[in-house]
Amino acid sequence: MRSRQNSRAGVEGWLRGMKGCTVITGSARFVGQDTVSVGEEKLTAPRIFVNVGGRAIVPNLVGIDQVPYLTNTSMLALDRVPRHLVVIGGSYIGLEFAQMHRRSAPR
Repeated sequence: MRSRQNSRAGVEGWLRGMKGCTVITGSARFVGQDTVSVGEEKLTAPRIFVNVGGRAIVPNLVGIDQVPYLTNTSMLALDRVPRHLVVIGGSYIGLEFAQMHRRSAPR
């Protein structure tokens, strides 16, 4: 949990310090093709990128309940790099964890 909070705070601090970037927090919803509403404020742009985050799911694989497995959250809580790792999933998070493991795993 601490790593996720540190990561979020680091990214938010970086964005807040970026010239020309405004960080707006709150619950947002699309109210038009090019308009997002955050509270009472309406924001309009030709392109809107939404980073909603995500939560890990454990896939329904036969035998998954019989082996130790990691999610993106439990992986960050490790105090050492696993000797072997199989990454299931091709999202950017899965790819990042695979790359981190490849670069730091004992050989």
